[in-house]
Amino acid sequence: MASKIKLAPESAIKEGQTYVYDVLENKKKVALRRLDGKIYAFEDRCSHDDGELASGPVLENCMIECPRHGARFNIKTGKVLRMPAVVDIETYPVNIKEGDVWIEMPADAG
Repeated sequence: MASKIKLAPESAIKEGQTYVYDVLENKKKVALRRLDGKIYAFEDRCSHDDGELASGPVLENCMIECPRHGARFNIKTGKVLRMPAVVDIETYPVNIKEGDVWIEMPADAG
């Protein structure tokens, strides 16, 4: 069963900026990014070497680039788009309830 976790007020997530939250119960860092008005959630961890993704540039077509070795991922789907990474990153469904951003994480996401 998925855990529903409240991360932030929707109004705090500004277009074109990435925000990172520690999800203690799952021992994960989750990044939120608003693109074209929609908020996306993804694990803030490069699958290549565990580096933080949130500080990397977001490029066209919803790509984020790992600042350490240049691996690229799709923020919406988590799909790896460029080596050296070969494993996708986790993404999480986002829901807005009463002005707050909630994500759903699988129970085994920790």
